[in-house]
Amino acid sequence: MYCKKCGKFIGNDSELCDECRLKQDTIFSEFSEKKEEDIASVYSNVNVPSSNQISLGKSIAAIILSDIGFFLIYMGLILFPTAAAYVDFSGAIAFMIFGAIPSLLGLIFGIQSISYFRATSMIRSGKRIPVLILGISSVVMAAIGLIIVFMMFAIYDIVM
Repeated sequence: MYCKKCGKFIGNDSELCDECRLKQDTIFSEFSEKKEEDIASVYSNVNVPSSNQISLGKSIAAIILSDIGFFLIYMGLILFPTAAAYVDFSGAIAFMIFGAIPSLLGLIFGIQSISYFRATSMIRSGKRIPVLILGISSVVMAAIGLIIVFMMFAIYDIVM
């Protein structure tokens, strides 16, 4: 049970709080035991996905989508100088647009993976660290790819 004055955990059989020296009454101890049950039920029913496989799968999908998007953006980046020589940017722009879509999805899934890691801070699981690492790397890769896309579109506006 918890002390009604300072809130420190004092145990179920203690009549005196070690911290503030307040005598505990039995009515409060019944309430405190009920409060402990409520706290335990809240921690056992944390609002997170039902299994670690869902979040691990989502973070793997995030890194794959970010990789695909970055590859397509890179292909558009390679085609951009060639397209500038022929003044035909359609291929480079198509690669940039088709690369931005999976990068954006990878960014969203990566952010969800990081938020899953933060939501499960009280749960000990071996799959939490890979979820965080994959989430962070997909967010970084997707952000770099999207920044390149925005920069290339700005250069395209300047060139045209």
